[in-house]
Amino acid sequence: MTQSKIISFIVENKPGVLFKVTNMIRRRCFNIDSITVGTVDHKEISKMTLTIDGDESTVEQVVKQLLKLIDVLDVNVWSPNEAMSRELALVKLSNNAKKLLNKVSDSIYRIIDTSADAFTLEVVGTPEEIDSLLERFPYSEVQEIARTGMTAVRKC
Repeated sequence: MTQSKIISFIVENKPGVLFKVTNMIRRRCFNIDSITVGTVDHKEISKMTLTIDGDESTVEQVVKQLLKLIDVLDVNVWSPNEAMSRELALVKLSNNAKKLLNKVSDSIYRIIDTSADAFTLEVVGTPEEIDSLLERFPYSEVQEIARTGMTAVRKC
């Protein structure tokens, strides 16, 4: 049975590490649903968060292979209910779509830019919340979308 898993790992922050990780996953024919990378409290260390859909065997193989990479320092695997996760999306819409915002909870978005013919939303939430918001706008009103992918920390 496949299910979504969040793999969070600490790596050395140096050139080529992202390539090594993604290339290892590609060579084994695993699919990455999303990946984010950012430095943590020390500039020499980064945290990578990736989500994959797979059975326990697939997840186990990814973790084993990650631990073999010299630049990987620590690996954690969480199910979605074990982690607090969020994604950022920037969504540029035509001004015709503003009237549809009344029907959307404003707790996950804010308007960050406007012009005579368009406006841009910053949306922060779970991937499902962002998908739900995007479904409320006709395709013709959406001018551009950029999504970061999910990042996560273990629940307290």
